[in-house]
Amino acid sequence: MKETGEGVTLNLEVKPSSKERKLEFDELKKVLKVSVKSPPIKGKANRELLEVLRKTFKRDVEILRGERSTKKVVLIRGAKMEEVLSILKSTKSVK
Repeated sequence: MKETGEGVTLNLEVKPSSKERKLEFDELKKVLKVSVKSPPIKGKANRELLEVLRKTFKRDVEILRGERSTKKVVLIRGAKMEEVLSILKSTKSVK
């Protein structure tokens, strides 16, 4: 996790084809683990991931690296580090 001039970059581990949407933040590794219901076919899981993150952070989010991987780096545009950490610590699951 890193604050940049554009916002905050965040490392993710995505678990597609899950039973429920879920967010878990690993404070030691500084990695957000995100479970999404969609399968990793034709970008469906990525679209759902972005939807979940936009809803959670109430900001524009884009995938910087890992478009075809379960390990990704995303940019949360216009966010500050303390804001992101506060949201991550209070968020457990998203419907």
